[in-house]
Amino acid sequence: MINLYTCEQRCNGIQSKAASHALGTLGNVSFAFSCLFMAELVFSIWAFGAQYFRSWFRVFDATVIIGNLVVDTLLRGVTKDAASLAVILRLWRLYKIGKEVSGGAAGLMEVLNGRIEVLEKENHRLRTQLTSLSPELDY
Repeated sequence: MINLYTCEQRCNGIQSKAASHALGTLGNVSFAFSCLFMAELVFSIWAFGAQYFRSWFRVFDATVIIGNLVVDTLLRGVTKDAASLAVILRLWRLYKIGKEVSGGAAGLMEVLNGRIEVLEKENHRLRTQLTSLSPELDY
């Protein structure tokens, strides 16, 4: 959006310093996020080892992270506009993170529900035993 605004302003002969400053700031923020994602990738590989790459989704994710870092590092300035595909891939990565979080939560809920079921059965069995030992008490 800022690129469209500055392009329109340049066509009208107006030079916007605020838009140029915003583009520079967004470029720096983009580079910072690329570095954070790269650090996350390095820590994930360190924590999980080669198992991390068993999923094709994680291989794709690592490719996107490395590609974004290369684009942010090498293509500064006007040529960076040609790399707008990196933005789309970042959105894909955010979708992937959301999917992994929700998938992990669903798996955890399944495990917890199974554990609740086992505990409820054990609780019922223990209450039955207590009732048989002392029927005058209400358990």
